[in-house]
Amino acid sequence: MKKLFIISLNGVLYDSVGRVIQYLRDRHNIILPRSAFLTNNLAHLTEHPEVNWDLVKQLSNPNFYMDMKPMEGAWEAVELLSKYGNIVSITRRPSASRMATRMCATRDFGPYIKDIFHQKNGPVLAGKLKASLVVEDNPEIASQYAAKKIVTFVPTSPYLSGVRVSRYLKTCDSLLQVAKTYDESYSKTSLGD
Repeated sequence: MKKLFIISLNGVLYDSVGRVIQYLRDRHNIILPRSAFLTNNLAHLTEHPEVNWDLVKQLSNPNFYMDMKPMEGAWEAVELLSKYGNIVSITRRPSASRMATRMCATRDFGPYIKDIFHQKNGPVLAGKLKASLVVEDNPEIASQYAAKKIVTFVPTSPYLSGVRVSRYLKTCDSLLQVAKTYDESYSKTSLGD
């Protein structure tokens, strides 16, 4: 039986920060560098409450997600991981974005993403599904996965402070790094090293 890998959409498969930067530039003529993203709370991102409110509203707009670009190396990573298990994604995106999310995942990752769950409590679902690996960009949620004894990786980001690395909670540079590390460790164990 193949293993189950859970990969977060925003921040792992898709460049959500890049999409927000693009939206702020195109819609409000506000230029923010990536280094300005010290939190994933968009309600306090800029000095303009009306811009922040507009940005929060966009998270309910399915079209906002259609223009999100995949993270660099994400295609290669899911292709590599799919050799060893089935890949599903659990997202906190609103349910109104289900169709747009599915269309984008199919467009960008073809057959590699087997299912997408729009669920607020991903760690509970991951436990029920018996996931063996998770890549999650939100440190608080990643800690909840790790508490369920699921090996969980958190890509480094400016708001990553406070993550306590443990046996089940690890940091990484990217999803591609996780996939290559998994592939390398699997190859070593299968060769008897």
